[in-house]
Amino acid sequence: MTHKTLTMRLTGAENIITPDCLIEALNDSVRALRDISRSASDSSLPPARWRLERIKMDSPLELTLSEIVPASGPGPVDTVELYLRGIRYLNTSGEWPSAFSEETLRLAKRLAGLLNNGLSKIELWAPDEEVVQPTQHIAAHVDALLKRHIEFGSIEGRLELISVHKQDTVKVWDVRSGAPVECHVSGPQLDEAKECLGRRVVIRGRIQYEVHRPQAILDVIDIRQLHAEEELPRAEDIAPVDLTGDVDPVDYLRGPNDVD
Repeated sequence: MTHKTLTMRLTGAENIITPDCLIEALNDSVRALRDISRSASDSSLPPARWRLERIKMDSPLELTLSEIVPASGPGPVDTVELYLRGIRYLNTSGEWPSAFSEETLRLAKRLAGLLNNGLSKIELWAPDEEVVQPTQHIAAHVDALLKRHIEFGSIEGRLELISVHKQDTVKVWDVRSGAPVECHVSGPQLDEAKECLGRRVVIRGRIQYEVHRPQAILDVIDIRQLHAEEELPRAEDIAPVDLTGDVDPVDYLRGPNDVD
């Protein structure tokens, strides 16, 4: 089954497009589309594939990519729409597009970097979508988004991954951003984390942020396990509290010194 298409129109400086420019523009776009598809789709499904459906070699060069998804899969995520929306957003805004990972941001910056570096104009569009022209504003916005700062704090989320590859780390899916946060732990903390695998936790430490998103906890101070949601008391399970005893509520509110 063929899903949506993405068309790219590349205008070269002095109407000349080098093979390097063509390959880089095509590679950056396909990698970004795959990254969005991988992030937004069910990870248990095979990733979507892309094919070159049409190419017009005259200047400006124009090529169309089409997304191929498994016929047995459910309705796929509209990867092309998310990509175009993100590029359009980065042209004008300093906010992080919700469908873009850090890698997708870097690929968008690389694509925009071809302007005045072999290309004079890049145009992207899909059926029923407005044409998007990446600009060099993208590079400045991505640089600002990826600027990192460090501060002490805590994150809350479900601890779902433990790794001992090169360095002992755990990953917690932050409840606020929905993104995984890698936490660097000591040997004793790793043993403690094993007891919390699959559970809700609060982890304190030195947090590295990318703008408003926590990316990693460089030095974990402590790990505190929280009750699972199903273990928390429900409103209907809490008995009513009797504040007045046998005293009439009106008299209780008036108090002993009130007079009629």
